Amino acid sequence: MIQRITALILLALSSSIASATPHTWELDNVRFDDGGAAYGWIEVDSVSGNLLGFNIRVEGGNVANFPARVYDASSGTAGQRLSYLANPVDSFIFGGGDGDVQTILRLTPETNLEGQIGRISLDLSFGDGNVECQECSPYRLIVDGSLVNLAFRDGFDGSPPGTGGGGDGDG
Repeated sequence: MIQRITALILLALSSSIASATPHTWELDNVRFDDGGAAYGWIEVDSVSGNLLGFNIRVEGGNVANFPARVYDASSGTAGQRLSYLANPVDSFIFGGGDGDVQTILRLTPETNLEGQIGRISLDLSFGDGNVECQECSPYRLIVDGSLVNLAFRDGFDGSPPGTGGGGDGDG
């Protein structure tokens, strides 16, 4: 009898332990204060929230200071998830050098993404938590946008956009 109870407890515990699954989040209506826009996706571990992959394109607006560019691993862009200015929600920071200039893109959602589904707005109340900048001067703030978990969009098969799977094909 004790063995049977122990087995039932272990079964219940094992079924409640979350397994890590990559979740792809699409940038939706992300706009800068200079009229520019950001498009693309980030892939995040559903349990830890760690960044697994990304492909983000920025264009438009003040192209003299911010020419169109792609933030992705193949272009030498680094990406990481980290705490920024003691905000309880972690930011995703993407960056790479343009010769002598370091350009970064910082995205800070309203809540950490692990365990989340659906649409999460970017936290626009958090100063420069959502910004693109060149060594942080000049900079342009993000004034609108959200992240949408693609696993909950009809017809999505789990692959990032533009990889030949069921993503939305804008990668």
